[in-house]
Amino acid sequence: MEKTLLLKLLTFSALLLCSITSSSSSPSSSSIDTLKLVNASKLEIFVDELPDMPKIYGYDVVDGVPKSKSLKIGMFKKKWKFHRDLPPTTVYAYGLSKRKATVPGPTIEALHRIDTHVTWQNQLPPNHILPWDPTIPTALTKTTHGIPTVVHLHGGIHHSESDGNANSWFTSRYKIKGPTWTNKTYLYSNNQHPGNLWYHDHAMGLTRVNLLAGLIGSYIIRHPKIESPLGLPHGDEYDRPLVLFDRSFKTDGSIYMNSTGNNPSIHPQWQPEYFGDAIIVNGKAWPSLTVRRRKYRFRIINASNARFFRLFFTNGLRLVHVGSDSAYIRKPAASNKTLVGPSEITDFIVDFSKSESNVAILANDAPYPYPSGDPVDELTGKVMKFTILPDKELDTSRIPKKLVEYPVADLSSVSQTRYIAMYEYTSNIDEPTHLYLNGKPYDAPVTETPKAGSTEVWYVINLTDDNHPLHIHLGLFKVLDQTELVKSDEFKDCMTKINDAVKCHVDEHARGKKVAVPNYEKGWKNVFKMRPGFVTKIVVRFGYIHTNTSYEFDATAGPGYAYHCHTPTRPTHKAGKGISRRIESVASQKEVPGRKLKKAGKDIPTTSGTKSQIMMRLEKMVEESDIMHDAIRSVDFDEGVFGIAHSEIIAKEDMQQLFEHEELGIAVIHTYIWYMYVTLMRGTELCNRFNFIATSRINTTFITKNPTSVKNELVDRFMAAGDNTTPSLYFLPFNSGNGGHWVLVAMDLSRLMVYYLDSLSGDWSKYPSMKKTVDA
Repeated sequence: MEKTLLLKLLTFSALLLCSITSSSSSPSSSSIDTLKLVNASKLEIFVDELPDMPKIYGYDVVDGVPKSKSLKIGMFKKKWKFHRDLPPTTVYAYGLSKRKATVPGPTIEALHRIDTHVTWQNQLPPNHILPWDPTIPTALTKTTHGIPTVVHLHGGIHHSESDGNANSWFTSRYKIKGPTWTNKTYLYSNNQHPGNLWYHDHAMGLTRVNLLAGLIGSYIIRHPKIESPLGLPHGDEYDRPLVLFDRSFKTDGSIYMNSTGNNPSIHPQWQPEYFGDAIIVNGKAWPSLTVRRRKYRFRIINASNARFFRLFFTNGLRLVHVGSDSAYIRKPAASNKTLVGPSEITDFIVDFSKSESNVAILANDAPYPYPSGDPVDELTGKVMKFTILPDKELDTSRIPKKLVEYPVADLSSVSQTRYIAMYEYTSNIDEPTHLYLNGKPYDAPVTETPKAGSTEVWYVINLTDDNHPLHIHLGLFKVLDQTELVKSDEFKDCMTKINDAVKCHVDEHARGKKVAVPNYEKGWKNVFKMRPGFVTKIVVRFGYIHTNTSYEFDATAGPGYAYHCHTPTRPTHKAGKGISRRIESVASQKEVPGRKLKKAGKDIPTTSGTKSQIMMRLEKMVEESDIMHDAIRSVDFDEGVFGIAHSEIIAKEDMQQLFEHEELGIAVIHTYIWYMYVTLMRGTELCNRFNFIATSRINTTFITKNPTSVKNELVDRFMAAGDNTTPSLYFLPFNSGNGGHWVLVAMDLSRLMVYYLDSLSGDWSKYPSMKKTVDA
């Protein structure tokens, strides 16, 4: 029996690609004209010391034993100094308080297998500090009071309710919440491999501006048992996260963002990319750092919206890579340069004892947009300065011959091969308007359905002119090869017409030159730079790489996941939802535990999977409860209660197929309803994904004598959710032998919605398993 994985390609790109802001705070064109853009060449570089961002531990230590910890991290509007000679800049910042909030936010340090609970609190004012484009659908509208935000832990492997779904946004004090919002507190179980992650805003249509405003920060998962024996540089002085991004400023210190779109008749304000002329590291423009003559570890996060960095040291110091994105690589890989796309992470060691000079400049020579844009200038070509102390020091750290070796990607076990094509569409003035994955908008029916615990091969075909960093939530992948397309115009024409890589003979076109994957990028990644005009072959693993097993949580539940291009300023279509597609995956094929529940459901196809998949979600609860031991007696499916005219909507046969064992019928539906109510609903507002109507106490006489009015009441309430679909309606009388008890249920499994009326008077003593669930 298979479980559904709901790996929904949330339009992250949309998120990222088309973020926007509040109209009421947007400066008018006249006010922009009066505020001059800062001439960055007038700013002296290397005058600010590199800051260390505050550190927050995601765990407690009690009697020497690490324990789970709960954090409350807010988002605040405040002033921040990016450069000595710039006025303070208004930003949005993460922090434990407004006074402690920073840009980037504090570094969160977690421990492998120790839960970290974070309550993200939106303390932002009603109006945004940056302009937004009303032609791109977004969480923010002209009538929305407040700035929507939601946090995505990039590289995290956890339940989708904690993944920062683009539609799970919320405004200040949770006054307004997005359609897939579920919980105030996110659970990061940290059960994955050790490595580097980062957190950032992910709200629909707002990621671009919320990131520009400052909502970014680093997150590290440590595993001392694995990492300590490696002997790498460690400690706050020698192991440093560096968050890189670019910004432009106006003379009053505010962040500059062009509010005139490249297609003003289509998108009045939206621009396909953002490039600033000041390079920021850890919140300071072109900072400097004094270092000792020894080895240092730098965890580099490219938090830019569109800028690529090709990093190198001007004095020839080598970069020895130990990790890429969220994972260690198998063995150290040395290079003179490293290319880091937006949202990518590179992790390398620099040995300053090998420098022949006392100064080393970390520089950048990546054109923008990459790869065929303008060359960098004197300012954007410099990142930061290192002043190296003259005396050599004792250095006990080392670079081992081997790092961490994870199970290889087993191509013999590949369960599916997919072709993912990137399309860009332009206006009549040849300016980009939107992008699609596989020629489909985000809201089109799901076409990707991987299984949890499975391995797939994807051929990513970039038919655009730009390099696109592709990010996959939840899954990890290895890049196998990059092959240039030949006769690319012919292939693109065919793809534009029929959108089928196989029928367009991609195998005959993917025969051009091959570009080797750099050694430092041959490990497991969650982002990779998809070259324009190339087919990039990747092997994707939907499971843990360190144990080679499936997930320890239910990846099929919740609002789902996403894969997308991670250039936050590019929309995917007039809906402005980024270059991404929804994907629904199917989990592993393991049997459901329980001697009876194994056979309790037949697969009945629906638009969201099968009805037996809902049974899967009950497996643990049912297995641990006493409903298997005759505490719940038989069910009488009495379709006559509503009369012959209503028999067709009672769906007796469907109910019997769904619950093959009739004694489980009432138990499972009741347990399911109460489980969802207790875990998702109690103490909250109605959730869009599971919409409940609280129990109505109606006695048996009333329903027997007034079946039509009860049915109509239930259906009317169901319809009030905003959908015109007629629900399946089930009447479940329960023969308790003590006056009777019934449940009337309206279910729409395609939307996972349940509404019900219940005659139960509150005496749970006869139903211990239900009482146990409710008391929980």
